[in-house]
Amino acid sequence: QEPTVRVRAVYGASNELADHLLSGAPGDLLVSAEAAELDRLEAAGRLVSRSRRVVASNSLAVIGPRGDKTTHKTALKRLEDLLGKKVQRVALAEPACPLGGYSQSYLKAAGVYDKLLAKVLEVDNSRAVLSAVVSGAADAGVAFASDAQRSDRCRTYFLVPHSQSAALYVAGLIEGGQQPKAARALLEFITSAAAAKCFRRHGFLPVKS
Repeated sequence: QEPTVRVRAVYGASNELADHLLSGAPGDLLVSAEAAELDRLEAAGRLVSRSRRVVASNSLAVIGPRGDKTTHKTALKRLEDLLGKKVQRVALAEPACPLGGYSQSYLKAAGVYDKLLAKVLEVDNSRAVLSAVVSGAADAGVAFASDAQRSDRCRTYFLVPHSQSAALYVAGLIEGGQQPKAARALLEFITSAAAAKCFRRHGFLPVKS
């Protein structure tokens, strides 16, 4: 829709991206899986006033490897199955990143977090959870549903109901950005109806205006 606007995307855990911006790294727009990261930028004067917009939402998925003969034997149908003997290692994102915080809150609310700690393999972010499962370093993991849907090397055992763990993606313009006009155009696009259709195709849930 805006062929003259060129976008360079930098991916990573939301807390790490916010850290880079707070350290003075260049950037025009941040999309975070947790509003707290935008709060940090706002407190430091690095967020354009009143530019914050909710973009989409996500949920959690409990995943395992795809194509392994043992996969069907260890199929997980409920959260408590992670505590069984057939699951030796569970990949979780570190609590400092948004996925880790959502995962921890969900597991604690379900009463299994403390029991699971001995099995936990802590990794950096959602894609690292998928990598740990694919490589065999973990038998199962908790990832964002959108990442699980895109992977053809992992299977989703079950999705966590949105009511139990919903991640909101919030975007905001960075104060002092190099291309403020283009960044605002991009922000308008990713909160449009056309973008909502794209988010849904990739496992996200659009947020109703």
